[in-house]
Amino acid sequence: ISSAVFAPDSMSQALGSYDGTIRVRDAYWQLTVPTLRGHQDAVLSLAYSRDGSSIISGSADNTVRVWDASTGACILGPLQGHAGQICAVMASPDDSCIVSASDDCTVRIWDVHTGDAIGGPLTGHSQPIRYVAYSRDGTRIASSSLDGKICIWDVGRAESVTALTGHTEAVSSLLYSRDGHHLASLSLDGTARIWD
Repeated sequence: ISSAVFAPDSMSQALGSYDGTIRVRDAYWQLTVPTLRGHQDAVLSLAYSRDGSSIISGSADNTVRVWDASTGACILGPLQGHAGQICAVMASPDDSCIVSASDDCTVRIWDVHTGDAIGGPLTGHSQPIRYVAYSRDGTRIASSSLDGKICIWDVGRAESVTALTGHTEAVSSLLYSRDGHHLASLSLDGTARIWD
């Protein structure tokens, strides 16, 4: 298993594999849909849409795909544009966009209705990106990288707002507060930080 994520209702789990497939299992470990096939390399990142109807996958084949969670059909993709493996994916709070982050040190935003990239690649990291998080209102994206930096992006303008520095090693996880005014980060330097 190369990646895993629970559905929003916690009643099923998507499991990515090194062979490029995805399996969806229920709480009793039973397969709920046929094996999802389409990626040509390991599935490194998975996310559910906020409403639980779709599964988003990012792969070492440098593409993103969207799957119908109830049937297993690929409904969008492959979304191409990254030059490196996809290490993080996430749906926007209103499920209208997908954000992906890659070893190519860029973040991309995709329209889920058309599959088109929204703006160009967001650049600002010097090493591969490992995590992304949407703010609760969907106006900001935070990305973290092996470079120890956290970049904050304005979704509407598709540009950098600020960079948060202080961690001395890779930032492995990010989480926005419910009100969107604070961001928590965890780093391999052994520290956790809360940013205003």
